[in-house]
Amino acid sequence: MSIDHSKQPYWRGVYGVFNSDNILVYVGSSSQGIEKLEENHRQARTKYGEQGMTYFRRMLEQRGSEFRFVWLIKPFQCVAETIENMEGQLIRELKPMYNRDKNPVWSSKKYGRY
Repeated sequence: MSIDHSKQPYWRGVYGVFNSDNILVYVGSSSQGIEKLEENHRQARTKYGEQGMTYFRRMLEQRGSEFRFVWLIKPFQCVAETIENMEGQLIRELKPMYNRDKNPVWSSKKYGRY
């Protein structure tokens, strides 16, 4: 029997990406450390191929050499839906220019992540 990791409490947080003008350009959530999630975004084309290239990752590749990744909500133990609700709320309130998905919970349900 496989474990549904989305329903298991893990350390998860919400991160923001700021450009060189200190403008928030992207909000995401992760259970990875900030260095690892930044590496995954910056190396997406190599690691995941073209299918891994989201709009944000394309913009990061083109314009993001000076982008900074920081925690907006430091990781705490919770299930995926909890952190994605928080992520979505920040996306809708702050309107970062590179977020296309305004409702991460809906997307996770649509794509069968939980």
